[in-house]
Amino acid sequence: MAPTLAEIPGSFRARWSLPSHLSAPRRPRYNNCEFFPCPSAICTQETHQCPDGTHVGRDSNNNCEFFPCPSLICTKDAKQCADGSFVGRDSNNNCEFFPCPVVAAKSSFC
Repeated sequence: MAPTLAEIPGSFRARWSLPSHLSAPRRPRYNNCEFFPCPSAICTQETHQCPDGTHVGRDSNNNCEFFPCPSLICTKDAKQCADGSFVGRDSNNNCEFFPCPVVAAKSSFC
C-alpha cells in the first residue's frame, strides 16, 4: 500500500511536488471545503450581427452561445385604434406598432 501524504517526509514532498500551475485543485475553508468551479469555456472570437447593426460575441458561461441582441428602445408614442383603444410600439418587431384589437362585428337581431 502506498504511503499517505502525511507519512512522506516534508523535504521529500517539497522536492517532488508539482509546480503551482499543475497542482491539484484546493478546497478553501471559507467555501465549506468545496472545490472552486472549473474555468469557463474558451470560445471562438467571431461575432453575430444583430438586426439593428450591432455585433455580439459568444458567452463562455452559456456553452459559447452568442449573447442576445440588444432590444430596441422605441419611442413612447401611441396609435389610436378603430375601437378607441391605444397601442404602443413593439421593440421585438423593429418598433412597429402592436396590432390593434380585432373589433367584432355587431350583430343586429330584431
